[in-house]
Order: sequence, then C-alpha cells, then structure tokens
Amino acid sequence: MKHRILTILIALAAFSPVLRGQYRTTLQDLDDSETVHALKEHVAMLSSAQMEGRKAGSDGEKMAAEYLEARLKEYGIDVLGSGNEFGIAGEADTIRSRNVTGLLEGWDKNLNQRYIVIGARMDNLGMDTLMVNGKPQRRIYYGANGNASGMAMMLELARRLSYSRSLLRRSISFVGFGASEKTFAGAWYFLNRAFEKDADKMDAMVNLDCLGTGANGLFAFTSSNEDLNTIVNVLKGELLPVQATLTSEQPYSSDQVVFYDKEIPSVLFTTGRYPEYGTGRDTYDIVDFDSMEKELEYIFSFIQHLCNGNKPLFRNSSAAKGEAPAGVYSF
Repeated sequence: MKHRILTILIALAAFSPVLRGQYRTTLQDLDDSETVHALKEHVAMLSSAQMEGRKAGSDGEKMAAEYLEARLKEYGIDVLGSGNEFGIAGEADTIRSRNVTGLLEGWDKNLNQRYIVIGARMDNLGMDTLMVNGKPQRRIYYGANGNASGMAMMLELARRLSYSRSLLRRSISFVGFGASEKTFAGAWYFLNRAFEKDADKMDAMVNLDCLGTGANGLFAFTSSNEDLNTIVNVLKGELLPVQATLTSEQPYSSDQVVFYDKEIPSVLFTTGRYPEYGTGRDTYDIVDFDSMEKELEYIFSFIQHLCNGNKPLFRNSSAAKGEAPAGVYSF
C-alpha cells in the first residue's frame, strides 16, 4: 500500500503529462480558463483507475484524502493533521476511514469563532468483478460526477475563498467526508466526535455532491429553510452566470442530513440525478466542466452571504439527535 500511495503522490506533485493527456485532446481544451483547467485536473485524478473507485476504507479512498490534503495546503488552507481517523465495525472486520479537515479563518474578531462548513464526500462504490464470456473482468465505479465533481468544486472554492479571506467575517471549515456511503459515518464523526465541542459554533453547512451535469440545471436543496431560501432569492438579483433552483425534494440522501439532524441549517448543491449514477459509466467524459465553472461562481457568492450575513436560524423545535451509526467509534 505504501508503494501505491508513494506512486500517486509523485503523480500529484508532478501533474504528469500522462494525467493531463486524459483531457487535453482538443484545440478547444487549450483555451480553458484557469478554473476549468484546475477542475479537470482534480476530477481526472480523483476518478482515475488508480483510485479504484475510492471505496470506504480502501487505499483509493486514502489516496483521495492525500490528494485533498495536498491541494488544500497548496491553496493556503490550514489542514488539521490529527483527529480525522475513525473506524466502522463490520461483520467480518473494521473499516478504517478518515476525514480531511481544513480551516480558513475569517477577519472579524467578533465572528471568526463561528464557522461555515463546506463539505464533499470522498468515497464511492469501489470495484467488483464480472464474468464476461467465462472470464473475470474488473469493473471500477469511477465516480467522476459522484463525487469527484463535488471534491473538485470544494478545492476550487477553497482556492478562491483563500484569496478573498480579507472579505470573510466568519471562518470556514472545508471537510472531505470519508465513508459517506456507510451511513454518512464521516460526517457523523466530524460533527459528533472530532468537533463535538464546536458543533454549536457551526452556523451553516454547504454540501457539494454530484455537480458535473450542469445541463440539467443547478439545484439547492435547503430543507425549506427560510433563511437559506432568502439567500437564494437575493442572489437572483445579482449578475451571475447561473442561478440555483430551489427544490423541496432531496435529489440525493447525502451528508447534510447529519447536520440537519443536529439542527444546523444545511443546503445541498447538486445538478441532480443522471443515468450513469452508481454505475461504471460515471467517468470523466460525462462531466460538464464549463457548467461547473459557472456553478462555482454562484456557490462562491452564496458562501460569501453566509459568511458575512446574519446567522441563519433552523426554525425547527425538534430535538437534535446524537446517536452514532452502529459500530462507528474513534481510534
């Protein structure tokens, strides 16, 4: 495993021509903006065959975590080096997974101890073996849109927000969630164990999941939170390349539900369901990077409003629940 991780880290450091060759195939690509170029590199790496579908607890998921850590540090984000590993007890053995957590401090001394959480799940379905004409064939669930696209979006938001830190009153926590496919275990561990003492300082959560099929539109699932809906409506008056459509029906069950359960106002940004979801056809070539760049502009503006405006209220009197998913514990 150490050899494989070393191999991929060398590739990350060098941004090898082989990797770039996965998408530098047309003259039009040569005119990519810096943002599109970066989004393509992130998705190409995170959905590469080397990651083997990023199954929870696998070497591939660990490689994805190493990639997120390296890029966040490169973009000026303080990455926490401990307290991110957790275990999920299974019937046969224990799955060891991890989160990646980065912090960007706001400038306002009265508000920079309050946090906006921006998260994206790291893991996918991994791989399996099919029998084709009597011969075993490996099938990888690459997860380019689900959710290399969300991780790529988080990284480029981190880059842009780092440049704009002097304009942010609240602080931001960037989190790559491990073992999301396992009952959102990473999100639960982050909120109820690693940062349990600071959970009451989290004013809102923004979840990024499946953002690579922008021709379908950009959707904001706010759980009908009035204050988050207000931000969406305010942004309609701004000159942005795309606008989000409010939806009261959750497109995907994703990590924001853990924060909602803790009565933290939460929004899921997604481009919705797509035919390749959960299949081996969820590959790099289905991702619409030009649309992703437009979505990034919108989500960036949304986060600025969250960081600098009034604290959104949950407006729900139901008691927060804190029970762990079965078998999740700290190392």
